[in-house]
Amino acid sequence: MKKGIRNKVRKSFITLGIILFFAGISSYLELVNLSKSSRNVIDLGAKSILMSATLLDFVYLHNNLYSEYYHNKDNEYMRHQSEIILQRMDSVVNNALHNNGASELLDPVINSVAQYKKDAREYYPLAILDDENWYYHFQSDAYFNFVKGMKEYILFSQGFVVQETTSIYSGIYRSVMLGIVSLLFVLIILLMFFVLLDIYYLKPVVKLTKSLDQYLSSGTPFVVKVDGKDEVYKLKELILDLISANRSSKKNNNNIFNQD
Repeated sequence: MKKGIRNKVRKSFITLGIILFFAGISSYLELVNLSKSSRNVIDLGAKSILMSATLLDFVYLHNNLYSEYYHNKDNEYMRHQSEIILQRMDSVVNNALHNNGASELLDPVINSVAQYKKDAREYYPLAILDDENWYYHFQSDAYFNFVKGMKEYILFSQGFVVQETTSIYSGIYRSVMLGIVSLLFVLIILLMFFVLLDIYYLKPVVKLTKSLDQYLSSGTPFVVKVDGKDEVYKLKELILDLISANRSSKKNNNNIFNQD
């Protein structure tokens, strides 16, 4: 039969399998995205801190270079070493631009480095004329402005990390809810499947067995109502056919016995 028990059971389990398959795929994809986002956030936070610390170290060295200049008055050496440090700062920023996943966050750093380089190079000649006045009125301001800019960048980048972390938390919540909803659907379908199986198959089979047993033991009429046209209905019809055949056989045997 096209709508037999095996076919219905097969369709039920196929439905469950499809639901679980898509739920599993969705959860897997969500977890992959969460894993990727988590790595990006951790990488971004680590790189921003490392870059900030490196630039601050270079600016500190650059600032100390001018302190040395006040003692040795070697302007050529000061300029040469200054350019080396400034170029290293450029290398740090360029490396961050190529390897940072959120390059738009680097705009404050690029601006701070560019302004510091401009101030340093602009006041090379002034250092010769009045080195002490130049340092306290220009270089110290450039130094502290750069430090302030880097602190603002650290706060800004960490704020971005917090924002991305919040987004990851939302993704985790969605993934958990997706799993819960899928599990609820599976439980509901299993409950419905059990109820339908009990109503249309288990109880009719129990009734058939009980009624057949009563018929065989006490001759109680075999009467069982079965809905549908599946194997259980076919089983009832076959039992009725056997009972009818058995009655006909007994009737024939009685007729032969009476004739004798």
